[in-house]
Amino acid sequence: GGSNVLIRDSGVGGLVVRVKDEIESVKIGGGVVEAYAGVRLPALCSLLAKSGIAGFEFLAGIPGTVGGAVFMNAGTGGENKREISDVFLGASLFNPVSGAFEADKNFMNFAHRFSALQHSDCVLISAKFSAEKFEPPAEILARIKKSLAQRAARQPENPRTAGSVFKACNGTPAGILIDRAGLKGLRVGGASVSLKHANWIENSGSATSADIEGLIALVKRKVFEKFGARLEEEIKILDAKI
Repeated sequence: GGSNVLIRDSGVGGLVVRVKDEIESVKIGGGVVEAYAGVRLPALCSLLAKSGIAGFEFLAGIPGTVGGAVFMNAGTGGENKREISDVFLGASLFNPVSGAFEADKNFMNFAHRFSALQHSDCVLISAKFSAEKFEPPAEILARIKKSLAQRAARQPENPRTAGSVFKACNGTPAGILIDRAGLKGLRVGGASVSLKHANWIENSGSATSADIEGLIALVKRKVFEKFGARLEEEIKILDAKI
């Protein structure tokens, strides 16, 4: 869905495919949920909650799709830390050379904000998740509402962002390191480190991709100089070479 992506000013070479959102095609049964890659996470979270299936509340408020979530091993930190790999069972993938095949969790080689898909030509068609925990829908929806309120309180209101820029560093949230380095408000061109959440870069409306990349590089250098910590981007940078 374009989440966690920064497209360079040169644009993307080739064909960009937007996978259709087919929430009505989600299959639930036998302790398994199967969803196509284009299904949006908030819609899936809401559907499962209304069906009394618990354990997917961590997806509330995460933008993007099922395909993107598996690709990035999307999740949330804090006291309720959870990632898509915690519920992942398997997936249908498509390889341009050999065609479609089924992949299990071992194939994905999940790690923090990482899956094997990031170093593969394979495209995710659909994914299966474990759905064996049931609770009254009202209780699940109440937790989702609370989670959404908490996220809204700590994230910038400016819609011109790419979400979390950096991965956690050795277990420490990148935003904490950036904040402690005194970098909130740091600016390159039209891009600035958010005053509300240091791991978000906001676009004032005039920022180029080059501005944002320049700010990313500057933040990485200053955090390393201050703490000796090497930040690694969570967002994916796309350009004409793709």
